[in-house]
Amino acid sequence: SHYQLARLLKDNGRLSDAIPHYQISIQSNPQYLFPRLELGMVEINSGQFDQAIENLEYALTLQSGNKNPAVEASIYYGLSAAYANKKELQKALSYANQAVDILPSYQPAQEIRQRLLEAQSTAIIP
Repeated sequence: SHYQLARLLKDNGRLSDAIPHYQISIQSNPQYLFPRLELGMVEINSGQFDQAIENLEYALTLQSGNKNPAVEASIYYGLSAAYANKKELQKALSYANQAVDILPSYQPAQEIRQRLLEAQSTAIIP
């Protein structure tokens, strides 16, 4: 029930209200990956990049048994976004590439990958 409430709050733009409900959902069922995935995405949007990475990496370990390409690509996309926001562009690009490799039609992953490639090509090398 907390997971569903968190999703409703998130969908209504109430990200800070959604976070505790995602956390309660995770505590009640640590093996259910969707609250971790969605919490990670909310944390990125809230500027909590290290927490997002922690949740997304854990979601990735939970995903390893299911092999759902859309979910796996979403996790890699989230990791890419978190690392891009931390200015770790090489790591971000690596995760974006993995997302696109898994699901080539995933538009957000294609877009972040393109922006990272452009940032990389315009970077001034000392």
